[in-house]
Amino acid sequence: MAKLTFSYSGNMVTTVYDYPEGYDETLTTTIDTHGRIEKVVGRQQQYQFEYDYSDNIAKRGLYDNDNPNVPTFIVNFGYDKKNSPLSGFNGYFYILTQAFNDIYSAVNKRISNNNLEFYNHTYNK
Repeated sequence: MAKLTFSYSGNMVTTVYDYPEGYDETLTTTIDTHGRIEKVVGRQQQYQFEYDYSDNIAKRGLYDNDNPNVPTFIVNFGYDKKNSPLSGFNGYFYILTQAFNDIYSAVNKRISNNNLEFYNHTYNK
C-alpha cells in the first residue's frame, strides 16, 4: 500500500506517493484565489482545471509539462442540480481524493463527461 504525505506552503500543496516497491511520485497542486484547484503538476504532465458558475469542475485538461499551453486531452463534465453529499467540502477535497482518480467535484453530482461515460444517482424521496 502506498503512503501519502501532504505538505503545503502558501497556495501550493505537495503530495508525495511513497510506494512499497521503493519509488515515489510527487504532485504539486496550485490553489487559486477562490480556494479551488487550478492545476496539478506531476513529473511529465499536468492537469489544468476550469469551473462552472456553481464551482463544479467543468473542464479538466491534460498537458505535457514541456508545452503547458496546448492540451493533449480535455474532459468536460456535466452535473445535475442536486447537492452532492460531499458539498460541504471545498476545492481542497480534490487533493484528498486525487489518489482515487474519480471524484472531481463536491458541489453537485456528476452525470456525464465527453468520453460518453454517464452516471446515475438514486435520491431519497
